[in-house]
Amino acid sequence: MKIAQVYSHLNGLEFMLVRKPDLWQEIQQSVNNVDASLAFEKVSREKTMTGKILLSPSKLNQLFKSEFTKFGWYESRIDYFVNEDLDTAREIVHIRDKNIQREIITQRGFTAYRTYNQVDFVKDKAAVEIQFVNIFLFSMIYTLSTLSFMNAVILM
Repeated sequence: MKIAQVYSHLNGLEFMLVRKPDLWQEIQQSVNNVDASLAFEKVSREKTMTGKILLSPSKLNQLFKSEFTKFGWYESRIDYFVNEDLDTAREIVHIRDKNIQREIITQRGFTAYRTYNQVDFVKDKAAVEIQFVNIFLFSMIYTLSTLSFMNAVILM
């Protein structure tokens, strides 16, 4: 596959080109190594396309994961709780233990809502988020950004 478009959040691409060119090379290699033809395995059940073989987004995600992990990139997922009270939310934002977060929220009489932040691939404080814009044309947008706002989470 090829990179069709890049969205550079907070000049993340420019940062990588200047400060971490090796990571940019890894991203380009990973994408170029994905053979999208291997992802055509989904059988359509739609009335107008019954039986037609389509691109499987989950299979395509597996192919990307396989390529990125060869270079040491990994998925990042942080589970946590939120609530309707701003003061409580500010107090618990840096607590990494979900049970303690939930306990503080419920002790104060609020409802704890489970949520999470997830990034497709992370390495050396850089993130790649893959978005399939038009699955039939294989168009993709890659969001590149430095994760300085997540340092505490990644380095914990």
